[in-house]
Amino acid sequence: MLRCAWIVLGLALFLALPGCSRRDEPGVENSAPATDEAQTPAPGVGEPVAETADSAGVDSIPVDGEPLFAYLQQFVGSTPVEVGLWRTQPLAPILYKVLGPRLEAFILNMQETGPIRGENGIVYVTGNKKFAADKAALVVDTRTDALYVWLLVAGRAEEYQWGDSVVLPKPVLELVERSEATP
Repeated sequence: MLRCAWIVLGLALFLALPGCSRRDEPGVENSAPATDEAQTPAPGVGEPVAETADSAGVDSIPVDGEPLFAYLQQFVGSTPVEVGLWRTQPLAPILYKVLGPRLEAFILNMQETGPIRGENGIVYVTGNKKFAADKAALVVDTRTDALYVWLLVAGRAEEYQWGDSVVLPKPVLELVERSEATP
């Protein structure tokens, strides 16, 4: 319970920081849950947003022509908590833009995770909420700056997308399929 309070407090501070909400930026749309949950590649919505601040102490400032999410490759093998993944830039404000009020559920569903994994330019992590069946997955294509988020909250699956389609890695597909098969 105390850990949940710290997460909520951290989320409140994150949302209170200036520049976290990019509502006025043209060309960026908030995505809604996808309608076809069994779809392997997520449909593209929205346009990429450039953020250059670095709150995690790592060099995440994109070089001209370098994809925004290329910096995520350096985190492969570490856990999100070890690297402060949910606070890194530009991932943090983009997750906020994509998920909106569902960001809190996403972070709660990532309480217990394995290491961040990577293969062929795709970086991903899966997790679950402590003492619950709620789960989440984040998949980022570091080559095209596409992002896919899957949430399972109270037995209901939700999918969110930013950028181009993302081909889901086998472990994420298996997680989604297992969750769909569970009543």
